[in-house]
Amino acid sequence: MGCPQCDGDGDDRPRPGAPADRRLLRRVQGYDQILTALVQNGQMRATDAGLARIALTLLAKAGPDGKPEIRTAFTIQNGQMFLGPAKLGRVPRITWE
Repeated sequence: MGCPQCDGDGDDRPRPGAPADRRLLRRVQGYDQILTALVQNGQMRATDAGLARIALTLLAKAGPDGKPEIRTAFTIQNGQMFLGPAKLGRVPRITWE
């Protein structure tokens, strides 16, 4: 099993008075390993990971190296993490200074 690879850009700087929501556009390889790790760490149920795996596989295309990758947004919104349409789970509350 290889290591997940991410590349992309976005705005993750906190702004005074702005909600702590973030959205980063990413190219992600190894999303399957990310989902597996979330299940193993108890942050995601196996059934939810299975559904997310199906959704992300449908979005995947061959990257420059021929490996499947998805081009989608990684979003933190209302205390939840999303990779494209797949909800990955809750994130700890962050207090921005």
